[in-house]
Amino acid sequence: MRTLTSICRKPFFLRVLALNSPEWCSILLGSITSLIYGAVTPSYALIFALVFGLFSQDIDSAERNARNYAIMVFCIGLAGGLCQFISSYAFARSGEALTVRMRVMSFATMLRQEMAWYDQENNQHGALVTRLSKDAAALKGMTGVTIGAFLNAVGTLIAGLIISFIAGWKLTLVLLCFTPLIVLTGFMLGQKISKAGQKKVISTHAERGSMYAAESFKNIRTVASLQIENHFIELYKEAYNKEFRSSLWQSQKIVLGNAIANTLMFFIQLTAFGYGARLVLDQEMTYVGVFQVFAVITYGTIAFGRSASMVPNYSQAKQASIKIMDLNSRQSIIDPDKETEGITLKKVGGTLEFRDVSFKYPSRKGRVLKNLSFTCGQGEATAIVGPSGSGKSSCIALLERFYDPQQGAVLLDGHDLRTLNVKWLRSIIGLVQQEPVLFNLSIRDNIAYGDTTRTFTDAEINEAARLADIHHTIIGLAQGYNTICGTSSQVQLAGGQKQRIAIARLLVRQPKIVLFDEATSALNTAVEENILRELDRARRDRTCVTVAHRLSTIRNSDKIVVLVHGRLNEQGTDTELSANSNGTYSQLLRAAGLDTTTKRDTDDSETKVEHF
Repeated sequence: MRTLTSICRKPFFLRVLALNSPEWCSILLGSITSLIYGAVTPSYALIFALVFGLFSQDIDSAERNARNYAIMVFCIGLAGGLCQFISSYAFARSGEALTVRMRVMSFATMLRQEMAWYDQENNQHGALVTRLSKDAAALKGMTGVTIGAFLNAVGTLIAGLIISFIAGWKLTLVLLCFTPLIVLTGFMLGQKISKAGQKKVISTHAERGSMYAAESFKNIRTVASLQIENHFIELYKEAYNKEFRSSLWQSQKIVLGNAIANTLMFFIQLTAFGYGARLVLDQEMTYVGVFQVFAVITYGTIAFGRSASMVPNYSQAKQASIKIMDLNSRQSIIDPDKETEGITLKKVGGTLEFRDVSFKYPSRKGRVLKNLSFTCGQGEATAIVGPSGSGKSSCIALLERFYDPQQGAVLLDGHDLRTLNVKWLRSIIGLVQQEPVLFNLSIRDNIAYGDTTRTFTDAEINEAARLADIHHTIIGLAQGYNTICGTSSQVQLAGGQKQRIAIARLLVRQPKIVLFDEATSALNTAVEENILRELDRARRDRTCVTVAHRLSTIRNSDKIVVLVHGRLNEQGTDTELSANSNGTYSQLLRAAGLDTTTKRDTDDSETKVEHF
């Protein structure tokens, strides 16, 4: 497939056509049959006019010619129907193929974008889904049926001019004076709609309405509990009322343009009969010739009217094409799809370092991290704690390279993460977040999603589930590991159960670095203790970074980093930090009702656990 960069250097229409190039056979076949079908209309008009000449012939000649004309009309109708079928099918096929291709390209482009792009208001998930469904489908308005209608009009024009000039060139020239007015009307109509489309008014309102709907559906329990259904209904109604008003204004322009074009048809008829009668009286034309020119020009004008009516679709499709091409040509600042960009380390030690890091989210004001520096030693467990809003989860986001710091650097074994290959970096990291995300798949598939580069046996899946203390719960379900986890499932898993499945998914990933962002927050104390003991053993020889509000889960960490307002407040072991009774860590312990001298018990046995 051609690269989008090379395509973007071409004129706009050719850019879209280039994206449709794999279907060139269908487009060529559709173009030829459209031209032929265009010639059908003036050919029929010619025979229709000749039928009037039968009234001046004797009965035998009229009967014989009528039979011939009937056969001609039948053949023309048969050929026209066949050409129209082939043309419609070929262009529909090429148009649908382009829609699918652009949807896949756009979806892939969206998934490659950095997290900051998703933080923008215009790129919320509801708006993106709308863009995928509507903009990609609108591209067909620049190819497919639109090309067919245009070529149909061209075929009608060429055949009609040839027939008309042969039948009566004087009357033809006079009637053609109206053609520029019809073309100009269609052109101006398209320009107005195109300018309106450039303002992106309609699509913006539709995307905003879809965003409101998606948010309310996604958070329906919260919406119901707060009794704000009517609020979202009003927001949704307001968004689509604005789209309605904008669409109505555009529709009025379209109706006005069509009305002008239809009015011109009556002027053409008036001129044809008036001037045609004069030419017949002057014996410069026969009345049959007048009807030939009149019929051909009239039907040709109707064909042009059909073509002009496609201008709004073309204009709207052009704006959709601009948006979707802008999206597909956007280069992600952090692109995980570029396998050749950035270096990969042959051996990973696992030492992580924040070196004078300052960071702010592009969509927010104020820095979240301020000149932050600390180190996570190779194979060590480091915990990051602090009050809410101190920047703990932001550290995890920087380690996954969801974002890049504005100042300083995050390093792995002395290498700036920005110099490493993004796809490789994320392949050696395992992340479990506070809100577990399970896909609409079976439990087995959800666990196997931890590493899609290899196939897991049932024994490997089961062992990972045992380590996450979820195996017995799973086999107790009616469908066991085949139970669907999504929202459409009849089995609703508890938050703690989802969290343990997410932990099992991490274990099969065999990560060199393990990141826990409130990973055990949804678990009760007993289950949490069991999992933590297993994780203590399973994460041996791996660097582990844990963000936790529940301090009882991290007291055995090799290092505890305390953040306050995005700055390093203190760091050390639990024993070292607890010794300072006035320190922030000790204050957090007391606030949580924990003894400053008690730690979580660990299993120091030499039981060996097979690492995943």
